[in-house]
Amino acid sequence: MSKQLNEWFENKIRRPKGSLNSPVSVEGKMQRIYGPRADFAYVTLYLEPADEFSYIDEAEWPADQERCSPAVMEGVLDGLISSFQEYWYINVKVTLKEIKYHPVDSSPRSFYKASRNAIEKLAFEHKNEKSIFKSHI
Repeated sequence: MSKQLNEWFENKIRRPKGSLNSPVSVEGKMQRIYGPRADFAYVTLYLEPADEFSYIDEAEWPADQERCSPAVMEGVLDGLISSFQEYWYINVKVTLKEIKYHPVDSSPRSFYKASRNAIEKLAFEHKNEKSIFKSHI
């Protein structure tokens, strides 16, 4: 591993962990057309304070749950780790409440992006609100 990459990684894992003060619901969407192909996914996530990370899927999937649900979890984790500068807000319980699925345009990649977009939206909307996040864990 290169020196720069190793330093970046070490700085990321040394950040303190954080959680939420109160539950919050957030929606994320991925909708993009690439000529004859498109990406589509919609997720509603419910996040609540917890002692450690957990992911629960309560959504009703018409198809591809075994492929797309893990992609939602990966998008959530990537968003939680990378969307905040000072802390890892990973001590949360994340529940996937609702999805919207398209039989042709939905894929694991689109659900990954939708869930990551949801977390980035949460980070942006509450970046200056100390009431929703706690960082002294």
